Amino acid sequence: MVQFKAWTAPLKENGQYLMGTSVAKEYSVVSKGNSDATVKSGPLLDYAITGFFQIKAENLEAVQKIAKTCPSLAHDKIEIYSMENG
Repeated sequence: MVQFKAWTAPLKENGQYLMGTSVAKEYSVVSKGNSDATVKSGPLLDYAITGFFQIKAENLEAVQKIAKTCPSLAHDKIEIYSMENG
């Protein structure tokens, strides 16, 4: 936790860090096929998202540069998704 606070501090100072959080250890999936909606719940899967950061940057390359310094890389990969404006 200390590593993440140190990592996010300069991002917060320059307005790039918007938010971030861990994900709980349980999940549910709601889906609907040809009948009523169904719910499947269970423990978080090993390959599921375990947390996220929302970072404001000029472009994808800027976010990639920031991601390369994230403490998460010590034990996991980082996936980057662009957000739609609006």
